[in-house]
Amino acid sequence: MQASDNMQVSKLSFIRGDQLVGTEGVISEGNSLGLIVEDCYFEGLASGINLAETFEARIFCNTMVNNRNGVWIFYDSGIAQTTNNSFYCNAIGINNYTSNVVTSNNDYWGHPLGSSSYDGFGDYYLGEVDGSQWLAEAPACTYPVSVALCSEEICDNGIDDDGDGQIDCADGS
Repeated sequence: MQASDNMQVSKLSFIRGDQLVGTEGVISEGNSLGLIVEDCYFEGLASGINLAETFEARIFCNTMVNNRNGVWIFYDSGIAQTTNNSFYCNAIGINNYTSNVVTSNNDYWGHPLGSSSYDGFGDYYLGEVDGSQWLAEAPACTYPVSVALCSEEICDNGIDDDGDGQIDCADGS
């Protein structure tokens, strides 16, 4: 879905499954200002939310599951804020290719101890992201997720990512 100025994307599901390049849920490019993405579900995409060029985005109460990038931000312009989102089993929860700091407070990273980027065991973020204040459980405004949706085990995060009843890679799958 191509976003435009002052657009609000709400209560939609974007499900693909194969993380193919070019499969994005919401794309904001070409000077989109005032974008709000709330209460959406993104699964199995290259990027759940793809923010490019000049943008101003508020991203809240979304669920990102098993995507290559939950949120991907590139080009050095704009402001992005995320809050009360749930990130589960994404290759990268937030991938920030810009020099701007993304404010990512009160997000759930798939583990009570927070993101693996901040000494936790959940989804990690890359680049300039302030994720120092996280939630220990998924916020009530996001969709409930079974870790069985994760396609493969992520080693050393203390979570049964592949839903086989065993924690981490000691189970051989």
